[in-house]
Amino acid sequence: MKYLISLLTLISFSCISGGSHEKAKITQFSQVNETDFILLLTPHEKEYFSELGFYNGKCDSFVVIGKFESQGLLASGYIPDKKTHVTAVKYLAKSKGVINFGFIGQGFKKIDSKNNCVVESRALKLEKLKNESFVYSWFTAT
Repeated sequence: MKYLISLLTLISFSCISGGSHEKAKITQFSQVNETDFILLLTPHEKEYFSELGFYNGKCDSFVVIGKFESQGLLASGYIPDKKTHVTAVKYLAKSKGVINFGFIGQGFKKIDSKNNCVVESRALKLEKLKNESFVYSWFTAT
């Protein structure tokens, strides 16, 4: 049942908000505090990211600067809460090698208009389906 609920959640987020993921290698992970981090990803078995690259152009590496920010009281839509975000950050901190990483809706914000491969994330969510884990980024509520 838990698998079915997770699967339906992923499908609904992807269908309603748009989003994607792909396999990426964690090249470097630095945790600043409980919620904030810097993540450097490189493509797994490819020259460039296709899904993350589709979002931001050709990237042979992808830097995600995570700065958790909860959704405002009067805001509508969904963004992961702090507990959900911290769970995903802990997963990244323990992960070595290849992970499934992606975005839901507008999952990232470009930090520098001249460098599409360095982005900011506002919140993360870890989803587990069967034997695989997926980390998704949000920047705006979906």
